[in-house]
Amino acid sequence: MKKNRFSIFVLIATFVVSQSFAGGGAEKKSEAKPTAPGKATVIKIASVADKLPSHLANLKFKEMVEAKLPGKYDIQVYGNNQLGDDVRATEAVRIGNIEMVTTSASPLVGLESQFMVLDLPFLFPSEKAADAVVDGSVGAKLAAALEAKGLKTPGLL
Repeated sequence: MKKNRFSIFVLIATFVVSQSFAGGGAEKKSEAKPTAPGKATVIKIASVADKLPSHLANLKFKEMVEAKLPGKYDIQVYGNNQLGDDVRATEAVRIGNIEMVTTSASPLVGLESQFMVLDLPFLFPSEKAADAVVDGSVGAKLAAALEAKGLKTPGLL
């Protein structure tokens, strides 16, 4: 199950990056910024701690992108809050200073209060039940609420 979740995260991260190049969002949008013709596009990814599975997934994402598209992207993964804590890194994505962040629902509450529901203890009887909720209409509604605030969220884990 953990390997499956890791694979799903990598797929979602791939989608996030592809969508960040496609544009969209609200007031300001995060887009990878090409450096110069012939140079790799830098994509900065922030995560909380370098021991968490999400950070390890970011490193795997970097490895996969750079293997499949050599020289096109320079994926820079920053762990241990190097680019700011969850709230600051999320805001940095919103205003376009960095391209991606892997975060929990807690910092998103400041942008969209509906995310508070995901922090309730024992809300879901199982991981399968939680997946069904966030992969269904509730997850779609939460993602749409964030998109209105300038963040693209193709999925919640």
